[in-house]
Amino acid sequence: MNAASTPSASEIYGRALPPHPVEGAVAGLAAGVILGFTAGAWLAGGGGAMGARTEQRLALGAGGMAFGGAAGLVDVGLRRRRFRAEAARSWRGWRPFRVIRKQPESREITSFHLAPVDGLPIPTFSPGQFLTIQLPIPGQGRPTVRTYSLSDDLADGSRPGAQYRLSIKREPAPRGLDVPPGRASSWMHDAVEEGSTLLCRPPAGAFVLHGDRDRPIALVSNGVGITPMLTMARAARRLGLQQPIWFIHGARDGSHQAFSSEIRDLAAPGPAGVPAPVHVHLAYSRPRPEDEGRYQSRGRVDAALLQRLLPEDADIYLCGSPPFMEGMLAALRQVRGGDGEAIEGVFFEVFTPAPRPQHPDPADGSAAGQAAEVTFHRSGREARWAEAAGSLLELAEDQGLTPPFACRAGVCGTCRCRVLEGAVETTATPSAPLGEGEALICISRPAGGRVVLDL
Repeated sequence: MNAASTPSASEIYGRALPPHPVEGAVAGLAAGVILGFTAGAWLAGGGGAMGARTEQRLALGAGGMAFGGAAGLVDVGLRRRRFRAEAARSWRGWRPFRVIRKQPESREITSFHLAPVDGLPIPTFSPGQFLTIQLPIPGQGRPTVRTYSLSDDLADGSRPGAQYRLSIKREPAPRGLDVPPGRASSWMHDAVEEGSTLLCRPPAGAFVLHGDRDRPIALVSNGVGITPMLTMARAARRLGLQQPIWFIHGARDGSHQAFSSEIRDLAAPGPAGVPAPVHVHLAYSRPRPEDEGRYQSRGRVDAALLQRLLPEDADIYLCGSPPFMEGMLAALRQVRGGDGEAIEGVFFEVFTPAPRPQHPDPADGSAAGQAAEVTFHRSGREARWAEAAGSLLELAEDQGLTPPFACRAGVCGTCRCRVLEGAVETTATPSAPLGEGEALICISRPAGGRVVLDL
């Protein structure tokens, strides 16, 4: 099974990488739908000061986790040289990868190990980032695009055999609804085998581990939300972070617990000079008799459990199902306060698309309640936008256009588009990096009476 169309090497590598270290694919040094907040707000900007801030973060921030050593231990010149080496291994657009191993991890989660078909080096990534893949599912008219968290730490993408690992949950049909199971996840589990080829964009995402903050770290998840947390924990141990680290995860029982052996390795003491093991706490909501001794508490991971286990000043990273995230964030906002999306010392991903604004007020001066003329320059089409049209991506689709997209939440950057004329405003905080004059049309709408897009 191969992807519907495999681009040539010139198509993959022909476009020059942008000079800014955060724009485009280099940001990918920069599952389900992922919406990241707070952890990477500094990634979203651009311009002069941005480059300096990025350079300072390279020790343990975006891309720097792969460069070896804790913040401040690698001289700036060496970091710059390594950053340039990482940039040289990145790519633009789609690149074919072959599935070299397919490994069941639990009753619901299967890992896919991907190596580049061309055999060339690949860029490392910041632990917590994701990979965007194209799925040629039959009968869909066009390839389906999805983003999945990378689930294994990659220390060196230049070594022979370097690969990425995606660990994907087979999504069941929603209870009580006449809706089929997850199309993309089912196809990955049923149709993709060792030897299959998939097209991938470079690693990306702003939900990353901030190892340069001198605070205890708590990696908290449930279900398939374990994938970025495992990557963060493995990288933190490899790099010798000295602050205490907790790995707290919730599952139904042992059969639904993925990566059991890797989690045991996290908790195992190392030889002299090796950092202290990660403090592991597994909570099973419905443990089986044979699970006895494999978990630390019965029940779900909740705010009360965190309060019991963690110091008050811990940085908390969250990833999991919508009910889990809603409950945890509401409780943490009460304890720590916060304005809007931001909560002090809390970094998270939410598996939810960006919401459409409700009840526009024409008197508030925003685009809500107003109309705008939108021109799609390359296709020569024009359309009238109003609040009911939703995002500019939705408007383009209504006009029969098929711009690329994946997350529909302003995170992956797949829908990035140049704004040739006019201005746009966003309905959610973008996490994907943008160049000057670019917009993520999945979360954008006109900010004035006329907009021209390079579509």
